[in-house]
Amino acid sequence: MRQQSKLCLLDLIGVAAGGTTTRLSKIARDYAVLDMSGPLPLIFDGRGGSVAGVAMAGGMTIDALDAYDGFNPAKGHAGCGILPAIYAVAQEVGSLSGRDLLLALTLGYELACRTALAQHTTSPDYHTSGAWVAVAVAGVAARIMGLNHTQTAHAMGIAEYHGPRSQMMRCIDHPTMVKDGSG
Repeated sequence: MRQQSKLCLLDLIGVAAGGTTTRLSKIARDYAVLDMSGPLPLIFDGRGGSVAGVAMAGGMTIDALDAYDGFNPAKGHAGCGILPAIYAVAQEVGSLSGRDLLLALTLGYELACRTALAQHTTSPDYHTSGAWVAVAVAGVAARIMGLNHTQTAHAMGIAEYHGPRSQMMRCIDHPTMVKDGSG
């Protein structure tokens, strides 16, 4: 399990590095700096953003290349939103050991994939992975922040309610830079 988490982490970091060369990433990072400013360095950028700005820009940067993990049962991706959120929240709370980072990443994948299966049974429309990744991000962030069970449940419920149930087939039929709702 740890070995697979390390491979996923390496994959996400490599795709993030490559993603920074895309126009989509530049737009997302510039927006984060402009409208979601803060002291936390954006992934492979160094300019400052808020927790939300770092997570959004990182998710869009990784998703820009669409060359990372996949979860076939839901036809989507989990890691693009999870890793940047872990990176952002860990900076906000202080630090995270390597072991805890891998655990958070593993839990994030597990939460995202299980949420994907549940959400896809509740809606006949094929929606983007951002819908289920948002729930996993809330759960993992709650854990890193030390929230209790009730607070975590509320955070995940809010993420599910407000998550992007964007229509994936529209993106496929008419390609845009919104990708999988990862930001």
